[in-house]
Amino acid sequence: MALGEDPRNIDALILMGEVFERKNNLRMAERVYQKVTNIDPMNLIVISKLDSIKQMRLNN
Repeated sequence: MALGEDPRNIDALILMGEVFERKNNLRMAERVYQKVTNIDPMNLIVISKLDSIKQMRLNN
C-alpha cells in the first residue's frame, strides 16, 4: 500500500527516509523517521536510523 493510500504506512515511510538518506538529505530523512516514531515509538529500525543520523551530524 502506498503512502497516498495510507499515510501511516511504516514500510513506505522507511523507504522514503532511506531515499532521502541516499540523497544526503538528512534533515528530510530525520523528519520522515520521526513520523514513524510517532506511529510506532518502539520501531528499532527507525530508532537505529535516527541514531546514525545524529552520529553523522556529530562527526561533521
